Order: sequence, then C-alpha cells, then structure tokens
Amino acid sequence: KIESGTNIDIQDIWGEVDNTTGKTTILAVASLQNYGRAMDLLKISNATVTKLDTAGLHINQHSMWFKSNKNFYVVGNGVYKKNSLTDPKWILEKGHPYLYKESIRGNDWNDLFVTGDFGLVSHFNGLDWRHYEIELPLSNLYSVAVKGSIVVTVGQDGDNAVIAIGKRN
Repeated sequence: KIESGTNIDIQDIWGEVDNTTGKTTILAVASLQNYGRAMDLLKISNATVTKLDTAGLHINQHSMWFKSNKNFYVVGNGVYKKNSLTDPKWILEKGHPYLYKESIRGNDWNDLFVTGDFGLVSHFNGLDWRHYEIELPLSNLYSVAVKGSIVVTVGQDGDNAVIAIGKRN
C-alpha cells in the first residue's frame, strides 16, 4: 500500500521504464470527475508520492500518457502537453474539438489516440492531430488502448455498451 496524499479520486495512471536509464516513471491524475473543483497530478517513485505542478491545466482532467524524456500529455477538458516534467507549465494544444476527452494512449510519442464524449476519436501522427467521426456519434468513449496497428475503445451509448476496434492497413 502507498498513501496517495490526496483525497481526490484517481482517474488514470501510466508508467514506463526509460530504456536508456532503466528508471521507472509512474504518473497519475486525480480529479473530481464531472465536478471540476479539484485536481492533482501525482508522481510515484518507490513508495513515495509527490504532487506535481499543475500550472496551465484546466482543473477538470481525466487521463494521462507519456513517453519518458519526450512528451507528457494530460487530457480531459482539453489536451495539454509538456516536453519535460520540469517545464514551467502545461500548454493547451489548439485545434481540438470542444468535447471532453476521456482517455489517451499511444504506441510512441508520434502515434497517440484520444477518445471522448460524443464519439470523439483523435489520432496524432507526430506532426498533426486528425479527428475522426465514427459511426456512433452519440456514444461516449471512456477508454482507449493501442498496440501496434490495433486500437480499441470502449464506452456507452445510452444504456448500451459500445466497443469499437480499428486496424491500420
């Protein structure tokens, strides 16, 4: 057990081992989902949890993903990026639909997927974000996973569960 140091619900966690240093980085985002009154970013090292600076972030965030020593992303009410955790503040990326983002995952820094409300599916190829309209426009897509050429997202449409699977050619 590790005490998180926050009484806010942890929404997402992501960890990675840096291949060059062998060092593990684990980050988590905590927020009061749908209330937007509190948020923490947490860094877990061994049995210690420290709160990270949230300067520049909107208070209602839900998911995070990073590639060590490359790019760090936090999504929810916007898509925010840092090149390094030591950067002074999170920068809001422009050009994203004004829809809540529920989840972000990637294969690498230049192959990311974001899913969210009203069927939002976005992909970053290293240069640009592309936003797709899937055939389930009223669905809220709560989680995304990607491995190689397969991307899977799950969510709900009214009382029905939704799963969408995409494959690159």
